[in-house]
Amino acid sequence: MKRYPSTIKIYFNWIKDILNSDPLVENIDVIRERIGNVEGFIQIKINLIHSKKLALFEYYSLAKGLTTYRYQLMDEKNNLIIRWDSAPHHPEISTSPYHLHQGDKIDDSEKMNIQKLLAVLSNFI
Repeated sequence: MKRYPSTIKIYFNWIKDILNSDPLVENIDVIRERIGNVEGFIQIKINLIHSKKLALFEYYSLAKGLTTYRYQLMDEKNNLIIRWDSAPHHPEISTSPYHLHQGDKIDDSEKMNIQKLLAVLSNFI
């Protein structure tokens, strides 16, 4: 019986392909990847141009798609530049749970995904 890759595996491979083909990305290192029957997560460390780093975490479920994410951009000394995330710990934000951290400031943010992230990333590098 021939086995086909799961939707989650296809999605995670798509993320890796997008990252590997982006001109801002020097290399990626998949730290953890768990692919279950109905849900999974991926954690990737990404080295970017100009010595910047990006830590990516996504949780994906077949029922809801991308539900939880964290995209954290850091400088060469691992100092936070900006982080977009979906953790529900800032209910005061109008776009909660979606928000961004920039320094000590927390702001509204639309729901992010890898494509939106890569589109705005060059503004911070």
